Amino acid sequence: MSDLIKRLKEAAEQMQKGVHSPGHIAAVNEAVKRLTETPWISVEDRMPEEPFGCLLIVEDCEPFTGTDFPNYLPYFAGWDGDRWNDGDGEQVPFEVIYWMPLPRIPEAKDGE
Repeated sequence: MSDLIKRLKEAAEQMQKGVHSPGHIAAVNEAVKRLTETPWISVEDRMPEEPFGCLLIVEDCEPFTGTDFPNYLPYFAGWDGDRWNDGDGEQVPFEVIYWMPLPRIPEAKDGE
């Protein structure tokens, strides 16, 4: 992502000077694409390649009406190659429909 940010800054500087190149337009188009993409991945498309932490959307059920609805699973989960499990290794008791890898931990700034 940092390469894209550098390219966007360069494109913005050049465009302010009235210089428009195909590379600048490509950088802007790539940024728009990334900003509009959803980070959620369908389990029908692919599963995690490593057993890392994920956020999950599961198929849940409203007990009074019996209606299914998507719901966020509010705890750390992982894929062990065979099944979804929580942080303690217990199987997630819902049908997982979407997943997203946890974001990277931010780097500490000087003095922190």
